[in-house]
Amino acid sequence: MGHDGDQSIYINEGNRPVPAQAVEEELLRSIEEVEDRIKVFRNRVRAVLASAQTDGTEEGGDDAV
Repeated sequence: MGHDGDQSIYINEGNRPVPAQAVEEELLRSIEEVEDRIKVFRNRVRAVLASAQTDGTEEGGDDAV
Protein backbone atom coordinates (compact mmCIF):
# COMPACT_ATOMS: atom_id res chain seq x y z
CA MET A 1 0.00 0.00 0.00
CA GLY A 2 2.90 2.31 -0.55
CA HIS A 3 4.48 2.06 2.89
CA ASP A 4 7.34 -0.27 1.80
CA GLY A 5 7.82 -1.94 5.18
CA ASP A 6 6.91 1.14 7.16
CA GLN A 7 5.16 -0.10 10.31
CA SER A 8 3.78 3.35 11.17
CA ILE A 9 0.09 3.90 11.51
CA TYR A 10 -1.25 6.87 9.62
CA ILE A 11 -4.27 8.88 10.63
CA ASN A 12 -6.04 10.85 7.95
CA GLU A 13 -6.34 14.46 9.07
CA GLY A 14 -8.21 16.40 6.44
CA ASN A 15 -6.75 15.45 3.08
CA ARG A 16 -3.31 14.41 4.28
CA PRO A 17 -2.19 11.38 6.28
CA VAL A 18 -0.53 12.15 9.60
CA PRO A 19 1.76 9.60 11.28
CA ALA A 20 0.33 8.30 14.55
CA GLN A 21 3.55 9.29 16.32
CA ALA A 22 3.01 12.93 15.33
CA VAL A 23 -0.56 12.76 16.60
CA GLU A 24 0.65 11.20 19.86
CA GLU A 25 3.27 13.93 20.31
CA GLU A 26 0.66 16.64 19.73
CA LEU A 27 -1.67 15.01 22.27
CA LEU A 28 1.14 14.84 24.82
CA ARG A 29 1.90 18.54 24.25
CA SER A 30 -1.78 19.35 24.72
CA ILE A 31 -1.90 17.33 27.94
CA GLU A 32 1.16 19.18 29.26
CA GLU A 33 -0.48 22.52 28.44
CA VAL A 34 -3.63 21.52 30.32
CA GLU A 35 -1.56 20.34 33.28
CA ASP A 36 0.24 23.70 33.33
CA ARG A 37 -3.08 25.55 33.31
CA ILE A 38 -4.33 23.39 36.19
CA LYS A 39 -1.18 24.23 38.19
CA VAL A 40 -1.75 27.96 37.62
CA PHE A 41 -5.40 27.61 38.64
CA ARG A 42 -4.48 25.71 41.82
CA ASN A 43 -1.94 28.37 42.74
CA ARG A 44 -4.58 31.07 42.28
CA VAL A 45 -7.06 29.17 44.43
CA ARG A 46 -4.45 28.73 47.16
CA ALA A 47 -3.66 32.45 47.04
CA VAL A 48 -7.34 33.37 47.34
CA LEU A 49 -7.83 30.97 50.24
CA ALA A 50 -4.73 32.29 52.01
CA SER A 51 -5.93 35.85 51.48
CA ALA A 52 -9.38 35.02 52.81
CA GLN A 53 -7.86 33.46 55.92
CA THR A 54 -5.64 36.46 56.64
CA ASP A 55 -8.58 38.83 56.09
CA GLY A 56 -10.48 37.04 58.84
CA THR A 57 -13.31 36.02 56.52
CA GLU A 58 -12.53 32.37 57.18
CA GLU A 59 -13.43 31.20 60.67
CA GLY A 60 -11.92 28.16 62.26
CA GLY A 61 -8.80 26.81 63.84
CA ASP A 62 -5.28 26.62 62.60
CA ASP A 63 -6.08 23.84 60.14
CA ALA A 64 -3.93 23.92 57.01
CA VAL A 65 -5.67 23.95 53.65
